[in-house]
Amino acid sequence: MVKKDLISAEKLYMVVYLWLIFSVMFLFYTKIEPLMVCDPDDWTYISYSRSAWPQWGAYNPSKVFPETLMGILGYFSAFVVFPITGNYQNSFTIVYAVVVCIFIILYIFSFTKYINKMFKLSLYKKIFVTSIFFAMHFLLFKTKTEYNLFMLTASNLNCFINYLVPALFNSAFAMLCISLNLPNHTNKLKISHIGILLLITYLVIYSNMVVNVLFLAPIFVLFLENLYKQFTVVDSKYRQKNKAFIFYIIIFMLELINLYYEMNGGRAQDIEFHFRTQLLETIRDIKWITGEINKSVLFCTFFVIVGAIGLWVKSRKEPQQEDNIFSRNFVGCLACFVLCILYTFCLFTRIGMHKITCCENIFVMFLYYNILFSISLAYICKKIKCITLAIPIITYITFIQILTGQGHIYKGSISYYNYDSQKCYMINECIITQFIEAYKLGMSDINLILPKYGLGDYEFSGARIAKTLYNHRIIGTYMTVTISNDTFLE
Repeated sequence: MVKKDLISAEKLYMVVYLWLIFSVMFLFYTKIEPLMVCDPDDWTYISYSRSAWPQWGAYNPSKVFPETLMGILGYFSAFVVFPITGNYQNSFTIVYAVVVCIFIILYIFSFTKYINKMFKLSLYKKIFVTSIFFAMHFLLFKTKTEYNLFMLTASNLNCFINYLVPALFNSAFAMLCISLNLPNHTNKLKISHIGILLLITYLVIYSNMVVNVLFLAPIFVLFLENLYKQFTVVDSKYRQKNKAFIFYIIIFMLELINLYYEMNGGRAQDIEFHFRTQLLETIRDIKWITGEINKSVLFCTFFVIVGAIGLWVKSRKEPQQEDNIFSRNFVGCLACFVLCILYTFCLFTRIGMHKITCCENIFVMFLYYNILFSISLAYICKKIKCITLAIPIITYITFIQILTGQGHIYKGSISYYNYDSQKCYMINECIITQFIEAYKLGMSDINLILPKYGLGDYEFSGARIAKTLYNHRIIGTYMTVTISNDTFLE
């Protein structure tokens, strides 16, 4: 009875802890660096609907999850939240911020399950390790007083849903697969559970080929481990019971289809490829990224990793369960880190245009380094009992460091307006007002005044905005748009 009460209390504390993270990030994404509609892609995809299967020849053939999610959220904002709030723009900020925060919580929860499965840490130490893991998303690239890169942002609202959310989704599902050992337990699941598992697998793979390596890398490592056991384990019962290969085959087949569709998609056809030029460009981009890393934070994380390896070496004569678990997961995470770096390097050598330097793509390269550091920290907490004394001061120093800076400490997602949310809001209101006034006058075409830079750079911006406002019933008819640039909006 006492044990059940302790478990219930621990669950309650974890819910409060996760709610605290949700609240902080929701405040961040709505007030500090708000998620706002600010560029042509944002205006397009908040009312875009597509089929929920890969579409041959489409611009993004296999972005099923983000391109269905963003449209659904856009319509929910316009038809459910907007009537409640009375503010069209803020409705999008609220809805998209809530969804991004939900995926962050899912991601943090999955990490907590992962380290708990490995080391059975006390609640105190588990929250400590999870908090440091979360903090590293802000600190690893914090080198300036303003506009620092961090691992929980994206270039614009569209990239949040197309890259960061799928990255969080892929990472969370990967950690849950590892902690629950899902591949080897698929034969024990109910048919309904297998159906849900297949749906999630389908959505993470058909989310974005840039980020689904976060799921595929650990699955590939688990596959190799399973394959090794198939040929080396003498116990015939293991070979008979291991039906995980069906799960692996489904995953790899889905990914091959994904790559084939993307290779023949509109985006791939639009991108020119000059191997030598883009290879050198990508190498320069990697050098730039490494230059943005906070060297002090890198040294501290590396010191923790080396310390954990030292403890493991010391324990090799009489290894305990946590030592074997640590070594297995350490090697697996190291392999995932290398695979993600190589995959990202090769992919963005093909894509070019310095896309590898975007925050949402940096996440893919450094996630498994963060996990590598965090499981090393968890292992040290498990092995060295007196580390508990240092937890409060380490936590305090870490989180104060997150808050130091001035103005826009972290880079936001409103790059079109130099991260100025008030200017973005003002210009959007001006755009919406122009359409509403033209509609009231019975006009079927409009000369839309846009800022010289940003939306005004693209001829198609007007048509996309008109289509979204019509789809969301802000105006009652679709209008033909011509664009005039004016500096008063800048």
